[in-house]
Amino acid sequence: LAEGSLSEVPIYIRRLVQLCIEYGAQDVMLAHNHPSGTAVPSQNDIIATRRVEAALESIDASLRDHIIFAEEDLYSFAKSGMLAVLQLESREARRKELDQARQMERELLGAES
Repeated sequence: LAEGSLSEVPIYIRRLVQLCIEYGAQDVMLAHNHPSGTAVPSQNDIIATRRVEAALESIDASLRDHIIFAEEDLYSFAKSGMLAVLQLESREARRKELDQARQMERELLGAES
């Protein structure tokens, strides 16, 4: 989807979602390399994974893994359990938003009576 510099690869969420819709993708895997030689995910990698997860959910697609390659090493968000944690956090945040919306609706309906 994108070509980056030594320190960063931009992820264009809109383009990713468009491609998923165009190809009817329901499962998505991300992959990129770390020229530094270490496959440990950066804070930007974690943030990008969260953003992609949220965007894919909005079109009923699933992020199955985000793999980072580095020299002779790799890091799998799925295998490490990090993807499950991010997905759980995402579900919790959506549930809180829904609960807040329901509470606001109840308050508005109560105010109209």
